Amino acid sequence: MDRGPNFYAASCLILTKGGEVLLQRWSKLVWRGGFYGMPAGHIEGTETVFGAMQREVKEEIGIEVAEKDAVLVHVMHRVSENRVYFDFFYKTEKWTGKLENKESEKCDELKWFPLDALPKNIIPYLKRVLKQIQKGIFFSEENSNN
Repeated sequence: MDRGPNFYAASCLILTKGGEVLLQRWSKLVWRGGFYGMPAGHIEGTETVFGAMQREVKEEIGIEVAEKDAVLVHVMHRVSENRVYFDFFYKTEKWTGKLENKESEKCDELKWFPLDALPKNIIPYLKRVLKQIQKGIFFSEENSNN
């Protein structure tokens, strides 16, 4: 009996300051190498969505985000490369700690970009998510397998 696809969930942080968003360029050695993304990762075990985002942000860029300072701004149901994802996007302008690239083997650059001038090599679905958030759209779906 076919039980259908496995589902994956990821939690992401949109870190902003003064109309800019922090993006990280993935090294050529990892998925989507050479493209800009944002701090994110799979939800593991019994983690909460917010807890996974906190862990990933600490691991990847060395900062801490308090729950009271982050807002869930978008959820995406995404089918990509024959995997089904539910992506949760938090946004904040407040954090503690020193912002730094903690995973240099996976990420070769952290850079701030104006929200209205994103790099051409941003992961395409993330560009769409950022535009939807600017329009106040909370939920979206996409199927890149079609």
